[in-house]
Amino acid sequence: MTTSNNLIVREVSHYYNNKAVLKNISFELESSRMLCLSGRNGSGKSTLLRLLSGVEIAESGQIEFLGKSIISNFEDLKSEVGLNEVGLYSHLSVKENLE
Repeated sequence: MTTSNNLIVREVSHYYNNKAVLKNISFELESSRMLCLSGRNGSGKSTLLRLLSGVEIAESGQIEFLGKSIISNFEDLKSEVGLNEVGLYSHLSVKENLE
């Protein structure tokens, strides 16, 4: 049985006010797998979700979903998985956004 990596994050970095919030993050997520994000406040969980949903663009690295770049194929991909440009609210926690 072959596995397909539906989500690929390669060497993604993102900064706020010249401070690295995410630095060289890489992982692959296979079809039918789930990813759980946990960590302290300010560790980059919400930032990663905003990058994965296309709400923000990483300064470096690449994010692919279903073999397509999140950034250059955002409109196609959001219809595939129901992504919304305003899907995350900065005043809510990660848990509240997921609920």
